[in-house]
Amino acid sequence: MLSIGLIGDIKCLAPYFRRIQKNPEIHVIGKSSFGTKMLMDDLYYPVPEFNRIELIERCDILLVNHFSLLPFNMIRNAIKKTTHIFAVDYPPFSKEECEELIKLSVEAQTIFQVKNPLLYEPSLIWLNNNIKSPAFLDISFFRQDYQLTERLTELLLMLNIITGASPKKIDAISFQSPNVRTEFNNLRLDYGNAEIVNLNFGKQYSDEFIIKAYSKGKTAFLNFTDHSFIYNNSPIDLTPYSSSDEFDIFIENIVEKKQPATGIDNYLSALRTIMHIKTKLAQFYITE
Repeated sequence: MLSIGLIGDIKCLAPYFRRIQKNPEIHVIGKSSFGTKMLMDDLYYPVPEFNRIELIERCDILLVNHFSLLPFNMIRNAIKKTTHIFAVDYPPFSKEECEELIKLSVEAQTIFQVKNPLLYEPSLIWLNNNIKSPAFLDISFFRQDYQLTERLTELLLMLNIITGASPKKIDAISFQSPNVRTEFNNLRLDYGNAEIVNLNFGKQYSDEFIIKAYSKGKTAFLNFTDHSFIYNNSPIDLTPYSSSDEFDIFIENIVEKKQPATGIDNYLSALRTIMHIKTKLAQFYITE
């Protein structure tokens, strides 16, 4: 049986806690939530509180959603002792820190999986299986609660798996209207493998997530806003593509000793791309 420790905001980790309780292969040893805002609801989770050093020593797996609570040395030592890590939020690592963790994970055969929720949507599993190079993707991704780095990371991690590469060329432009609190960004990502992505993203009055995909003889329209999924003018049958849970896949990877689809190496690739994108956006930033 695998032992697991929870680090961070227990309310945010509660959905994982409930799934863990149903899995006979894993057992929650304890939690370390000191440093987060405690709520009355947290008292209903029968999990003992540990200091972080002791919790790391006791666990095979760490489920983390507040990396600010874990000094980098603690994470490094956990990986060295083959403690597997599932990142529920995106860790604030530098490029150099990611490179070190990648090296340590390979040496220790430790899995460090970073969340990539968009990848496990049934329609995106279908897209990954059916739209092949050469291909063109046109994506609109807008949120009312938009945060640049968070949203870009989600999208780039998804695209990293779908395209199997990092963009070789990036063009960008940004328009902002502070008076009406909207922001529009456009990226043209050339992956150098006959795949091009046109990405519109930012903040607006309503949420929107639409992907249009084109390849030879194939056209797909995936509208996540109204759950309309069309392929060559006909509805897509998503029955064979049941939704997968990335945390369950994480546990399977540990048991079967398989590397994750989205590991710390993919996260580093996304970080490098975001650095280039921010530079480009700063150069072509237009405001009222």
